[in-house]
This record gives sequence, C-alpha cells and structure tokens, in this order.
Amino acid sequence: TLMFVQFALVTVSFWWELARWLDSFFISILYNSPGHQSEVSLSWAFLKNDRDDVIMSFVLGMMFLILPGLWVTAMSWAGVNVGKLADHFTQGSRQVKESGSNGTNIVQSGAKTMSK
Repeated sequence: TLMFVQFALVTVSFWWELARWLDSFFISILYNSPGHQSEVSLSWAFLKNDRDDVIMSFVLGMMFLILPGLWVTAMSWAGVNVGKLADHFTQGSRQVKESGSNGTNIVQSGAKTMSK
C-alpha cells in the first residue's frame, strides 16, 4: 500500500507540470485570440473577454488541485486492494503451512519411536 502511495506522490509532479504547460499554452492562445485584440494596452485586455478567463481559471484550478488529488486517491485505493489480495494469499496458504507442520511432527515422533 505504501509503495503505491509513494509512487503516486512521486508522479504527482507530472500532473503539475502538465497543468503548468497547459497554463502557459492557454494563456498564449487566449491572449492571441481576436477577443483579446485591441488598441488598448494588453494589461486591460482581460476586461473584454472575461468569460474565457473564468473558464481557463476553472480548468487550471481543476488541473492543479483536483486531478492530482484524484490520482493520489486512485493509487492509494489500488494499493489497499493489492494489500488485501496479498492477505488473501497468506490466508489461503495457511492450511498448507499447518499440514506441513503436522507432517514434520509425525516424522519426528516416528523417528523417536524407532530410535527407542
């Protein structure tokens, strides 16, 4: 379980880097669009097309916060289920272990009896 959690935490930087790349890509697309072109300086361009800015902020917020959170949750859930599977294998082999132990006890008691 901890191996899956550690893997998720190490790879979450991939999702942040993807979100950062999309952030810069969206900004270049958005501010080069006709909705943001004007003779006024570019610092005031956001006032002309605020709907795109809100959508972009929402998508990027999801990319930076929600997507890595879902990734860590999914990997943790997978780790817990793999741990439960390993526990089932342990419980399934318990009867074989007990039988082997009983067989060893029988052989030892037979050897003691024959040596007397």
